[in-house]
Amino acid sequence: MANFSRMTADPQEAKKPIIRSRFEKLSKCIFLFHEELEHLVIDTPSANGLPPVSVMHTVVADWYQDLMRTHQENNRWPAEYSNELFKWYENLEGDIVTINVCRGYQKSVVCLPIFAAAVVSGQADMSDIFEDSPKTRFSIRKIAEFDRQWFLPVYQYCLEAHNSKG
Repeated sequence: MANFSRMTADPQEAKKPIIRSRFEKLSKCIFLFHEELEHLVIDTPSANGLPPVSVMHTVVADWYQDLMRTHQENNRWPAEYSNELFKWYENLEGDIVTINVCRGYQKSVVCLPIFAAAVVSGQADMSDIFEDSPKTRFSIRKIAEFDRQWFLPVYQYCLEAHNSKG
């Protein structure tokens, strides 16, 4: 009885074990989550400091341009799961992020932080795209580590936007 009353008194606290479980699963693939983002995920961010979506569309577009400039000479982007991630992204409901991906080989790098945030916030499941295997975990890690200056801010923004929706 005490556990039930505690869960109904604070629904955010009741969500924490579920969110922590998703976070732990994704962290097996992408080590940087634990080091830099655990507080953001577990402490349930609020929308108080989140700029309007229209502003964030411009900010994300700037981050995307930085990604393109940084890797303009590089045509060897990790492309594993490009089609799967992009198909998932195209079917994404809502307007958290709008990005026009220029080249097919860029799709996995561009879409993975958006997908990862959806997984941790409960809007998607890893099995929607990935099977659980060492090869898959390696591929996810390679994609995420390709450019942290892209991955981290996009992931953080999308996670906070998902969590602010409730």
